[in-house]
Amino acid sequence: SSSSSSSSSSSSSAMGTGRGGQDALSVSKALHALARRRSDNIGAWHAHLQRAGSVAGRADAESVAMVLNACARSPLDRAAQVAELYVDRARRLVAQSSARHLSMIANALARLQARDEELLASIARELRTKFAKCDVFDASVIANAYARLMVLERTLFGQLIPSYVAANTERFRVKDLALMMNAYAKVELRSLTVFNALSERCREQAPRMDGQAISVIANAHARLLIVDEPLFKSLAWQLRLCSRTCTLQAVSNLIHAYSKFGFASELVSEEGAKGGSTVSVTDGVFDCLFGELPRFKGRMTAHSLCVMAHAAARVAQHRRQPELPSILAEHAVALGLDGFAGNQLSMLAVAFAELWPRASDGRAEAAEPFAPSLRERLWSELAEATRARAEELNATDAANCAVAFAASGLEPTAILNLNLVRFCDEEPPPAVAAAIVVAHAFAGVRDEEVWSRLEAHVPGFLWQATDEVACRLALGMWLCSGNVPIELRKAVYGHVLRASANADRWEVGKDEAAVRAACQGFVAVAVPGMRRLLQVAPGAGEQTEGGALWLEVTVADRDTPVASLGARPAHVHALNRISKELGAAGKRLAGLLAPEQPGHAEMLRGIAALRRRNLEQFSPLLGADPGAGSAAASLQAAVTEQRVDEAQGTSMLGRAAVDLAGSSHGTSTSPRLPSLLLPSATVNLGVDRPTTSLRLQRALRRAGFEPLLRCRTQSAPVNADVAMLLDGGIPVAFLVDGEEPSPQVAATDALTSERPCASLTPEAALKGLLLALDGWLVVRIRAEDVPAALRASWKSSSDPERPASSADGVEGLLEQVQQHLADARGRSVGA
Repeated sequence: SSSSSSSSSSSSSAMGTGRGGQDALSVSKALHALARRRSDNIGAWHAHLQRAGSVAGRADAESVAMVLNACARSPLDRAAQVAELYVDRARRLVAQSSARHLSMIANALARLQARDEELLASIARELRTKFAKCDVFDASVIANAYARLMVLERTLFGQLIPSYVAANTERFRVKDLALMMNAYAKVELRSLTVFNALSERCREQAPRMDGQAISVIANAHARLLIVDEPLFKSLAWQLRLCSRTCTLQAVSNLIHAYSKFGFASELVSEEGAKGGSTVSVTDGVFDCLFGELPRFKGRMTAHSLCVMAHAAARVAQHRRQPELPSILAEHAVALGLDGFAGNQLSMLAVAFAELWPRASDGRAEAAEPFAPSLRERLWSELAEATRARAEELNATDAANCAVAFAASGLEPTAILNLNLVRFCDEEPPPAVAAAIVVAHAFAGVRDEEVWSRLEAHVPGFLWQATDEVACRLALGMWLCSGNVPIELRKAVYGHVLRASANADRWEVGKDEAAVRAACQGFVAVAVPGMRRLLQVAPGAGEQTEGGALWLEVTVADRDTPVASLGARPAHVHALNRISKELGAAGKRLAGLLAPEQPGHAEMLRGIAALRRRNLEQFSPLLGADPGAGSAAASLQAAVTEQRVDEAQGTSMLGRAAVDLAGSSHGTSTSPRLPSLLLPSATVNLGVDRPTTSLRLQRALRRAGFEPLLRCRTQSAPVNADVAMLLDGGIPVAFLVDGEEPSPQVAATDALTSERPCASLTPEAALKGLLLALDGWLVVRIRAEDVPAALRASWKSSSDPERPASSADGVEGLLEQVQQHLADARGRSVGA
């Protein structure tokens, strides 16, 4: 009797479990059917999810996989609660699950973004014995699921998948290829074993790919920096046929991927057929994809626009397609920049600084008559958007915006509005510090608080800086303040010597960045410190007993007007004694820089020659003989040539510049040092039409002299704005300060308000020093003071109440110059 009862009970339990398992399977199949049909029948979803929840404890592995898959696609919030029950059930059934079931469970977890690390680890362990039984689609889905959940399972991605791919390459289809490569890109695992194994299969399947698949595969290679030019050529050829299937995101991803590699080989098919006109792979893709932009009018997003603009700037696509910047600008203006995130504003500013700077050479504007107004609107909206969001920008984005604004020729206020000083309170990254000083130096923004704070941080962050960043930082700091911290100077000095010693190993066309960085470093450590010189005001008498470096015109009252001529004392200037090794390094670097930037190369040679110069031997204001330098002889020859030209009716007066060295390139315009920091910037830092200099030249001609405009000698790589020979063969170089365009105009700060003489920049001071070392008598005058000085009465700089000259205007100025020369000769004889 007892035995019969026990047997009956056992049979009843077995029947109950079987019915429960069948109920769970039927419910899971019903839910699976709803999910596959993408049904929007809310009632059906609700009923089936309720039933699924009630039988979750009796579900088998197949039921768990199908219910989780359905929950991931359900439109109801209740699906998340049911999914939790089945995730708990799945933990118990991992060992009983097949490879297909494990694939479905992992994919459902990824869709639900349920990062259950315990379950994922169990699945990965189980796959060690079952992964080889997966079909290709399941293997790709598993890899993609783990990648979407950002779970880098080393055994799975490092051993199981590479072995599986090597054994089953021929079975991969287009979707499988895209899923597998995208998975490795998401977890940022650069597996050349997997990508190389799938490369040939990708090329075979390329004719079957649409724009989305090509985008995923190309983007995976770009994210992992895996260069496969044959594959990218095959994908580019297929894009010509399927570009219409690309979504906006696919277009932006493809443009970004191809710009990263910049393949320059010719675009041909696998069979060798050419695509019409001869274009490179990268150019062909850009032509094809940018042609799709009209389709996305009104649907453009900030992210896609920033990616495309950045990619176009990277490969200088605007040089091939001049209309491209205006097309991108139209999309940007239509979107409204006030809706862009801080990093997007930064990215867009940097891109358009290369593509379409506000200050350009005018050729693009002539080709596109509608462009100037759109260009101005774009940059004004960029400046306004960054001003409004300035406090939200992080240090990197703010510094990038500042560099972009400087390179594009925006007013210095656009940089000041970014409030960059707040990033100098604590120690910034070296690259950010370098970007801040580069922006200030290039735009002429004066902010002593920024300089002093960054100088204090240099010893702390210098160990993190690369050699290139250190060189850029050093030159930027010198251009801003006239000083380079001693720790930074030592580091850059060592790099310059090492770089010049290894110059023979550099390849032309590949190492321009390294050459440019070394040249920046050389200038920073070779030029003398200017801070003390700039902090001393021009004086006379006892203030300049040691002699004058140059003379400076000061107009006290422009209405009357009254002017005086003071001298910048030479005793405060300590000329760096450049070592023989550093001078030789500068010459070698100049030779490497010459093919790309010949003007800057000549500047480097002139700076390297400083070690052989002595002010007392060359400067007329220090009693040197007028013929000591090359200036007098060269200028006399040029004046003689001008007389011949005038006699023949071909006067030099109509020329933009005169090269006393007889240069064959027809202009003597010397380059500006800030352009060495940003060589790709198109902002004109020179003077195209020196109207104020021309006015001074004409006044000197009326006074009976024979002045020349913008000339230089071979040994001084800088221009004299107006040059003339004074009685006795003294070469005089007039420097008109402030005649440069707006990037050179310094913003007013405490430094310039307390000491007006401090508005002279270190670069301008170096220009005067180089001319003085070449034998010129240098006279400086501010551009806004020239009209008043040409009609002013001259007073003594030491006694403003006493007239200093019997004549007014330019004649009085020259009398003052002669008096300073006489004083210099007297001091020389006394010594």
